Amino acid sequence: MKIAISVVLFASLFVGSPAQPGPASDILQKSEQRVRMLEQKAESLSGTMKTTVDFSSNVLGKKANGKSIYRVYVKDGLDVVNRLIGTPASSDSMVSEMMERESDRRLNKPILHIFDTAFPWERYLSSANKKQEFSAVVASDSDNISGRNCYRLSFNLEAEGDSVSASGKGEVWIDRKTLLPVRTWRDFTVDMKRGNAEVKTFSDFGSLQDGVPVLLRSEIQTIPKFLFVGIGFIRITIDQSDFKLE
Repeated sequence: MKIAISVVLFASLFVGSPAQPGPASDILQKSEQRVRMLEQKAESLSGTMKTTVDFSSNVLGKKANGKSIYRVYVKDGLDVVNRLIGTPASSDSMVSEMMERESDRRLNKPILHIFDTAFPWERYLSSANKKQEFSAVVASDSDNISGRNCYRLSFNLEAEGDSVSASGKGEVWIDRKTLLPVRTWRDFTVDMKRGNAEVKTFSDFGSLQDGVPVLLRSEIQTIPKFLFVGIGFIRITIDQSDFKLE
């Protein structure tokens, strides 16, 4: 989604004192703009980080679980090498193979971008050509998350497109000082041509040097449905740590 940045806001980002936002839409717009700008800085970072992926599922009575730990090598913000450094013996071989395939698909793609995770409604609104309804309100202007004073915004989404539709609600916490996302959760029902599912996510964010935002942890639970009835769950947890990037 292309976002126009005003001259006044663009200048304020460089003097280290973002303009004081007003209503929820204003807070979100400024936060999205700030994340986009800092993601450009992320594209110059290189080094290593650690990613741990936990997987568990129970669909139609078939259970599976697995865990993989990777040393990720980053060059100019891209995931260039995922070196497996740990897999518990209890991990199912089928799950481990699936994780390896997913790891390969991430290669040469931006790994430090958080926009779609922090603002999960945007990807659906951008492709919704039949219905676009999004609303947000300031639920609190003084929540404390890990020592950071935050706005807490509640949002609702109704988006309908030719290939995918989504509806649901969630919340996002925005740091009052930096205007960067700190935490978000959402509960969406997603309808696609191959089926529908309820998708729940909970994500925490931190910052690297120069304020570049980074995903620290994300929990994703998908409940696939048949005839609108849940038939199990798929749960994936991603932890990122040990950042050595410059």
